[in-house]
Amino acid sequence: MRPSIVSVCIPVYNGAAFIAAAVESVLAQTFHDFELIILDNASTDQTADILSRFKDERLRIVRHPSNIGATANFNAALSEARGVWVKILCADDLLYPDCLEKQMAAAGSPDSRPVLLCAARDIINARGRRLMSRRFPGAAGWMPGCDAIRRSIRAGTNLLGEPAAVLMHRETALNVGGFDPAWRFCTDLDLWVRILQYGDLYVDPAVLCAFRVSTQSWSIALVRSQAKEFCRWMTQRQNDGLLRTVWIDRQAGRMKAYLLMIQRRIFYRVVNRGRAK
Repeated sequence: MRPSIVSVCIPVYNGAAFIAAAVESVLAQTFHDFELIILDNASTDQTADILSRFKDERLRIVRHPSNIGATANFNAALSEARGVWVKILCADDLLYPDCLEKQMAAAGSPDSRPVLLCAARDIINARGRRLMSRRFPGAAGWMPGCDAIRRSIRAGTNLLGEPAAVLMHRETALNVGGFDPAWRFCTDLDLWVRILQYGDLYVDPAVLCAFRVSTQSWSIALVRSQAKEFCRWMTQRQNDGLLRTVWIDRQAGRMKAYLLMIQRRIFYRVVNRGRAK
């Protein structure tokens, strides 16, 4: 069979609470030329049983005999993918039905040299209720990769979004080495920056997916350390020559990173209080 043009990959470990919703959101896409690969990182809950209920020829399940760690599982997804384009969907997040259709329409544009596409996303809670939306501020359409990187640095955060919001060129992602296990909070932004050394970014201001804030979300566990890691990551990548920013960009990024840390603590505290009621 001809390989699908898009690979949607769901790395999962003990994701029984949300994995069915994530899979269903992919199978409901209006764009049909995709493969869905689920990488089960030796789950010990009901994840495997839930996955066994899905019968779709586009679905392939890879189960690791032992847990290889989250970053290695993300990189396994890139290796297993056969599409020209790859989207990594965390097991508690969702794609909206027109996500792949809209991003693939832009990816096929003859007007630019795309290596990465991103979209706005809803932030939802454990029950699926929308809390807010996030987007790349003041941007729509094609943007040179260097401009996208500089704007993220000045903002002190990942403006492109979580993996669900991003569609990446698979060969480029593999050529730059995939996800770097040296980073936790910055692991996705770090890969986006390395990919954007080789082409343009397309920003879709439409909300095309949902990022779930729950007790299983990495952001909850990392909120106290993410500002420090962002600053450390920024310094290292500047020294590596990957960031072509000036001093004022990095200073603005440091200030924004710590301001965002305070805002996130308040936000997650409110979310957790609402879940407890």
